[in-house]
Amino acid sequence: MEPWSITLSATLNRPVPREQAFALGRRIAADSLLSVGVHETGDVAAFNILMTSATPDPIDALVEARRAFVEQLAASGYTVTGWDAAEVLSEAESERRLANLSIPPMVSAAEFAELCEVTDKWIYKLEKERQRAAGEGRPHPFPRPVVTGYWLRSAAEHFAENRKRKPGPAPHPRS
Repeated sequence: MEPWSITLSATLNRPVPREQAFALGRRIAADSLLSVGVHETGDVAAFNILMTSATPDPIDALVEARRAFVEQLAASGYTVTGWDAAEVLSEAESERRLANLSIPPMVSAAEFAELCEVTDKWIYKLEKERQRAAGEGRPHPFPRPVVTGYWLRSAAEHFAENRKRKPGPAPHPRS
C-alpha cells in the first residue's frame, strides 16, 4: 500500500483561531496529520490540512479525508462554505514536485554592493532609507529584500544598471 498525501483547503463560516488549529487538525487526521494552516483575507476565513492516508485507492482516501474534515469542523461549530483545494498525491509525485522546486537566484548585501560597485554599508543605508519611506507610505527605488539581507538577483541587477549615480535626473531603464 502506497501512502497518499492529501491536501484539503476550504473556506469556513468563521475563522479558526490559530491556537486551536492544530488540535482541530489532530481530530480530523489523528497521527496522519502533517500540517494545518489558517488564514483570513478580508471577510474570508480559510482552513487547510495536509495529511497522509494508507487507504489503497486514492479516491477512497480523498473521500474519507473529506468526510472527516467536514464532520470534525461541524462538531467544532464550523461550516464549510466553499472548497479551495482537494488534492491526493502519491509519494513519487510528491518527491517529483519537491525535486523540481526552484528558488530564484538571490544576492547577499556584499554581492549587491559588488554589482553596484559600492560598499555593503551603502546597501544597508539604502535599505534603511527604503524601510523609512515604506513606513511613511512613500515609494523608494531601492528593491525590497526577499528576506533580511538577501535580494532577488534580477532586482539587484536592474537597480545596479539603472540607479542614479550623480546629481540630475535618474537614467532611463534599459530595455
